[in-house]
Amino acid sequence: MIRYRPTFSLQTGSLVGARAVVDPGEGLASLQHICRFARGWVAPGVDPVVVRVPIDHAALTSSFLLTEVSAALSQSRLALGSLELLVPPGPVTAMAALQGMGVRLAVPGSAIGKLTLAQMEELPIDKLILDPLFVRGLLHDDESAALCAGLIHLAMELKIRSGADGVDFPLQASFLKDLEADEATGGFFGPAMEAPAFERWWRARVAVAPEGVVGEQAQN
Repeated sequence: MIRYRPTFSLQTGSLVGARAVVDPGEGLASLQHICRFARGWVAPGVDPVVVRVPIDHAALTSSFLLTEVSAALSQSRLALGSLELLVPPGPVTAMAALQGMGVRLAVPGSAIGKLTLAQMEELPIDKLILDPLFVRGLLHDDESAALCAGLIHLAMELKIRSGADGVDFPLQASFLKDLEADEATGGFFGPAMEAPAFERWWRARVAVAPEGVVGEQAQN
C-alpha cells in the first residue's frame, strides 16, 4: 500500500505537495496509480501541487520510461508541473526528455557523490533533496550541519530549489529555514498516510502550516 507524506514550504508555511512513500524500484510501476490519486487532491481554484515519486536507475534508463510517464500524465490529466520524479543522476538525454514533458526532476544529495559543479550544471534538474540521514544529525553533528548547508548552497549556485526529507522536529525545520532551504517533509509536518486518510488530511489542511514551522509567518 502506497503512503504519502505532506510537503510544506519552509519559507511561506504553505502546503505545497506530497511525497509518495514507495520503493524506487516500484516507483515507475506505481506511477499511473499515484498520478490518478494526486489528480483528485486539488479543489477548484486551488493552485496545482507537486507529488514526488522516486524511481531507480533501472527505470531511468529503461526503454519504456517515457511511454510509461506519458501514459500516466495523459490518463490522470495531472496539471503540468505537478509530477516530480526523484532520480539518481543519469543519462542527460532521458532527463531532458522528461523535463520536456513537463516533469520536474529532483536528485538526492547522497547520489551526487563526487560530481563537480560543472557536471552538476549539465544535469537537467529542478531540485536537490537532503536525505533523512543528513537531516537526522543536523542539530548535534557539525559535519551533518555543514553538509546540509553545503547542499543548500549548491542548489542556490545551480539556481534550483532545495528540499529536505526526514524533518521530524521543529528545531530541524527552523534550522533549515534559516539556511534558506525551500521545502521539507517528515514527521514534524505529518505522518505517512494511506491514500484515503491522506486525501482527508490534505483537504483539511491546504495552505495551512503546522504551528512553529516558519516562526512568525505561520501565525499570520
